[in-house]
Amino acid sequence: MATGSGLSRPARTRRPSGIELSSKYAQPPDVRLRSPLHAFKNDTAWRGPFYFIQGADPQFGMFDGWLRKKTDFTEITWEEDMALMRLAVDDINRLSISPIPPAFFVICGDLVHEFGINELKKAQEKDFLITLNEVNPKIPIVLVPGNHDIQNTPGQADLDHFKETFGPDYYTFDARGVRCICINSQFLKTVDEAPASFLTLQLVFFKWFEAEIARAKADLQSKAIQHAIIFQHISWFIQSPDEKTEYFNADIEIRQQYLPKLIDAGIKACFCGHYHKNAQGRAGPNGELEVVTTTAIGMTLDHFPNGEVAMSSDPAGMRIVKVHGDAITHEFHPSENFPTEVKL
Repeated sequence: MATGSGLSRPARTRRPSGIELSSKYAQPPDVRLRSPLHAFKNDTAWRGPFYFIQGADPQFGMFDGWLRKKTDFTEITWEEDMALMRLAVDDINRLSISPIPPAFFVICGDLVHEFGINELKKAQEKDFLITLNEVNPKIPIVLVPGNHDIQNTPGQADLDHFKETFGPDYYTFDARGVRCICINSQFLKTVDEAPASFLTLQLVFFKWFEAEIARAKADLQSKAIQHAIIFQHISWFIQSPDEKTEYFNADIEIRQQYLPKLIDAGIKACFCGHYHKNAQGRAGPNGELEVVTTTAIGMTLDHFPNGEVAMSSDPAGMRIVKVHGDAITHEFHPSENFPTEVKL
């Protein structure tokens, strides 16, 4: 597998075991207390322009687990992933004390790299929570699950673990007049010979999702809210709504069923991750719905026509999303050159 060259990465330090890094902490911080479900209470009134920060895929453990293919729990470390996350935290904290701070910070999945529920995953989650807790406490934190957080085909135990650690795997909140629908994008994938338990969870999710789409449509039409957007891990599509199904997008059958509903409802944008590279495209007769894929806070990737994926020299970073009365605009910024002030 090829890797990028000319990389600028945080220095790697050695330690005996990834599982020992956070042992001095009895319990990691409860990020659920910083959820938008607590911070925003029926906040449907439009009060003027604001912005938020969107990131994805800090994925603690990816350098060792994916790039170096390490499998021994005692050898896997995540200093590089953590160092990149700390750059992101520093960027957010500088903006949090600027004249106009961000309304919230959202991470679109793959918080850690380890699959399944085991001691390595719990250690990665613990250090992720400790690092995330360094974000200025005035900034609400929005989390959605990625496939590494809950597995490609999640079971009830996977979802319960995520909920106990980070909060619900799908939910809705209103912030400053904007309806934010946070979804579990693993349910946007069709699974061959899926267990009945997954199909049941998927049906429950889609029943909820359709109700939220309908509610957003009604509230937009009545002007009870100004905009509606979606946060998710796996993108509906990378560039085109009719692209074929592959690992990094939603299944085309599900996409074709739900994109028209999102467009009809008046939902403006979907912000996604998973791809570890920036991309965007539009759907609808006039491009009414924008699907925005943001590269990783952690390791970035290159994608080749033959399907190969390799570590990239592209910079890690986050996206600043500006919300105005008549439009939602956004711009990606590398962590190494992130703005210290945002003008609306």
